[in-house]
Amino acid sequence: MSNLPTTFTIEFWYNCSVVGTVCSYRTSAGVFGNFITFTNISTNIQLPGMNSPIIVYDLPQLGTWTHLAIQGNVSSISVYVSGILFSTNGASFTMPDTLFIGTGSNGSTSIGTSTFVGFIDELRISNIRRYTNNFVF
Repeated sequence: MSNLPTTFTIEFWYNCSVVGTVCSYRTSAGVFGNFITFTNISTNIQLPGMNSPIIVYDLPQLGTWTHLAIQGNVSSISVYVSGILFSTNGASFTMPDTLFIGTGSNGSTSIGTSTFVGFIDELRISNIRRYTNNFVF
């Protein structure tokens, strides 16, 4: 997806078989990076210009459907896991030019260096912040 809004919500359900990168990005300057990565100990969220990722110490539950919502604007970002606010970060960042869903990057010059192994359902990208409080499905 290209032409991302400056205020946004990106949300989806995921069910992963192994840890790895779910979503990566490319900036207008041609720099690639990983946006959403599941590791063995956490979920890491990082956008261009952020010095370090937002780390949500909620392990991805392999083989289980989980809802992830990331929302913000160019000066703050909030992360919800299954309707619970896990992190709000006031770090500023640059909106990427393009998102790549289901693939990772080598962090600088190319895309497609890793593939998400699992399922993604009900992906929605909005130009508003959808959530102000914890929510239930």
